[in-house]
Amino acid sequence: MKARVWRGEVSRREFLARSVRWAAGATLVPAWGVLGGCTASRQQGPVPEPQVAGLPRIPKGSPDFDTLNTLLQLEYRAAALGEQALQGFRLGERAAGAVGAMADNHRRHAERLRQLVAGAGATPDPPRHRYSLPTPLGDEKRALTVLRQDESNLGLRYAEALARVEAVTLAGPLASILFSTQANAACLERLTDSCVDFGFDFVEPGPFEPVGRASPASPPPQAPIFADSGTVLTRLSEFETAASRVCKRAAEDVSERLRLLQDRKRDSSGDSGSPALARGLSVAVQYHCVVLQDPEGRRLSPASERVPSAVSVLEGDTAPPEELVPVVEALRSVLLGLASGHEQRAAYWSSQATELGQASAGGDGGPGAPGMSAGRQLEELSPTAVGLGEGDGARPGPDEGQTVRQSLDAVRDAEIKTARALSVAASNLASEELRSRVGAALSAVARATSRLVGLAFEEDFLVEGV
Repeated sequence: MKARVWRGEVSRREFLARSVRWAAGATLVPAWGVLGGCTASRQQGPVPEPQVAGLPRIPKGSPDFDTLNTLLQLEYRAAALGEQALQGFRLGERAAGAVGAMADNHRRHAERLRQLVAGAGATPDPPRHRYSLPTPLGDEKRALTVLRQDESNLGLRYAEALARVEAVTLAGPLASILFSTQANAACLERLTDSCVDFGFDFVEPGPFEPVGRASPASPPPQAPIFADSGTVLTRLSEFETAASRVCKRAAEDVSERLRLLQDRKRDSSGDSGSPALARGLSVAVQYHCVVLQDPEGRRLSPASERVPSAVSVLEGDTAPPEELVPVVEALRSVLLGLASGHEQRAAYWSSQATELGQASAGGDGGPGAPGMSAGRQLEELSPTAVGLGEGDGARPGPDEGQTVRQSLDAVRDAEIKTARALSVAASNLASEELRSRVGAALSAVARATSRLVGLAFEEDFLVEGV
């Protein structure tokens, strides 16, 4: 079953109610501002305040203020939960580093939301002295599982808010934070060896059913920043097509490098020159995540700390051991899945632009967002302008080991740029259905990129936003 990120039938009132119910837990702990227990690997001191350019204009009395303040409290709570998990030395070094980075990002998200509320002339709600958190957190596996569930729920709230906000220019910041939250959830899935199936194109947004507003007196939805929404969708389609080419080129490089290594004869000592597993262990792949098994077929955890990265396998001098070939094949599968997802979304954006009857190759579609010209907005949706043109990904021959690493770095860069383009598009689409699709696309890109980075580099993909 595919993970669900957006259910179109959720009203603003239900969004707020769900958030309150989700925040309920068994035990109260102090808010993040007064918690200790940070690991030694983390930097101490205040988190730098992010700069927010072009603060959105929110109509006076808009329910968007309630939405932002609700999300703000959920970010405070997520940071508190992360700090609670870091207490008691229950987490290993790698898990503690990832959880600490996530807690820092949640504090940055909270500051960004505070700026959005304050910049619109309202007063952001302060953090509560205590938050209800699920306890006991227990050992590392239990703590990471609780955090994973929490991040997934937070992603749902952002996906719902992204589609429902009345001030359309709020969609961009919310989309950026949604991408970060879904990357957190995917990282925690990998750390707990609990990867789930998901769609590379969209993460099952579900049937979209428009619902009434919470208040009949609410201001009407803000007009789109670009009157020509078809132009935005056309540019987004072009962007996804360019990103697909980058992924396909990388998949070709991986296949060619593996073929070249397998054609080489092993040296006389029988050493493959590639990292190997302990005797008797084997690798399987489930939902594009590596699963490590013992000779009896029992699953060993965590696989991520015992299986070498695909890049280290491909950068060897001779053919990799047979038991590690599935790691490379899984990487190629993710790359092809990314490419296919980009192509399917490109076709969808293009079809929507055609339906609007406004598709055009360029031009000014209307006034720009506050602090940013319309031309600048369109430029951020241009694949050539951000380095995803036809020449992107040029490389030397596949016999050079560094080639694969460069190709995979290009894919990671392309996915982050795609997430940025999706966020820009969200700020320029008045249609709630289209914004819900953008949110689902961001979730798919975040999850797929996390799987890619984990398989390729044995790293955790954690970002503050795009």
